[in-house]
Amino acid sequence: MPIFAEAQPCLLAKLVTQLKLQIFSQNDHVYRKRRNVVFNCSAKVFVTFEEDSAFESKIGNRRTVNIRSVVEYLSAHDVLIEHERAYLHKRNLLDEDVMPEKKTTQLEKHIDNLEICFARILVECKANVSKLNQRL
Repeated sequence: MPIFAEAQPCLLAKLVTQLKLQIFSQNDHVYRKRRNVVFNCSAKVFVTFEEDSAFESKIGNRRTVNIRSVVEYLSAHDVLIEHERAYLHKRNLLDEDVMPEKKTTQLEKHIDNLEICFARILVECKANVSKLNQRL
């Protein structure tokens, strides 16, 4: 890339080792605590990201934003996974037995997040029902 043309090799090596692969599928919600991204069950779209766009919402010193992927990039995902698989296989670092376990762990995390969201909604519903019963 032109921006890194004059960068020192040690800086590039350090930068590459700190990168993390993150792929979001269509309609995925992103959840991060504290400064970056806050999850809620809202379906309202505040902004659509375009190429070279940025979004920042400041409330005091906190930054909050909801991100939902609009397009699914399955071909890019498959290419990245296949490239990494070939890289690890070439260096004899690929363990085929670990991969299904990793997917199971990811699914368990997604289920836990859904259970938490459902529990919050259920508590809100019960609170609203009790308030309505008190009014009647």
